[in-house]
Amino acid sequence: MISKIDSSSSFLTIIYSSIFLVITQILLVKLSPQFFSLFNPLPYLIIGLILRYKDLVSSTILSFLLINILNFFFPERIIRDEFIVFQLVISLIIIIFFGALNFGQEKNISLSKIIPFLNLFLLSILIILYFTLFQNIDQTEVRMFFQKLLNEINNTYGIKENKEIENIFNVLLLLLPSINCLVFLVSYSFNLMIAKFFVRKNNFKESIILNFEDFFTPLWFTMIYIVFFITSLILNSTSQIWIISINSLICMSFCYLIEGFNLFNNSIKKIKINIYIKFIIIFLLFLFLGYVLLLVILIIGYLENFKKLKNK
Repeated sequence: MISKIDSSSSFLTIIYSSIFLVITQILLVKLSPQFFSLFNPLPYLIIGLILRYKDLVSSTILSFLLINILNFFFPERIIRDEFIVFQLVISLIIIIFFGALNFGQEKNISLSKIIPFLNLFLLSILIILYFTLFQNIDQTEVRMFFQKLLNEINNTYGIKENKEIENIFNVLLLLLPSINCLVFLVSYSFNLMIAKFFVRKNNFKESIILNFEDFFTPLWFTMIYIVFFITSLILNSTSQIWIISINSLICMSFCYLIEGFNLFNNSIKKIKINIYIKFIIIFLLFLFLGYVLLLVILIIGYLENFKKLKNK
């Protein structure tokens, strides 16, 4: 009798969670593509923190199927194909992410070991995609965009054409995969913060406890990072290994960003103001300072990691 009740409860949970995912995805798309790309992981993270892992997987798969079914029956597609592909990628990331976290929780493995492995796993996929896909993609439109941007800067500030600036833009083009990857990881973490806040504020029971306050990047990860750093200094920028090394450095910097953000967040916590105001301050800082703030937090993360490794 108990097993039947549990089975029925699990089934209803999956149905309601799937409907919740479908509705939020449609709302985000209708609001704007930018909202969809930024906050797409948020509903998945919310149910991922609440549901059992197998219910999360079932809900994720069912919601993806429901959206495709709705698209099939409606004359005007509710969600365009490119958004469905993006949703599929997010779904896979969610399943892998919470799968690793649940495995770590069962085996009592800390986040300081899980997150670096996930980072390297993502880096491996990035390298594979670089060799199999990115190199074969026609980059004409991207180059034209950069060239147009460069011409506008030259015309606005009266700067003469400079080969060095063009070379910088060419290098930036090579770094786009890892830059996009790092931006995604940062936005994913931001969504995770909102999801945790939402779940705790509404008194939901968390199926998995995430605590990044004691996170530190392990020595083996730092050693790999240093190898890539030295390689990027030694080799020429035209070398394929240099491209892989510099992209790896950018992607792997995420772990140090976590350490830097922890220190930054602890400093904010010491300021005795309302928690909502603190959240708004952090959001506005990231919104207006952007990459400058990320760079500062990254440097803080390096220093914090060095201090922790030295103490250990």
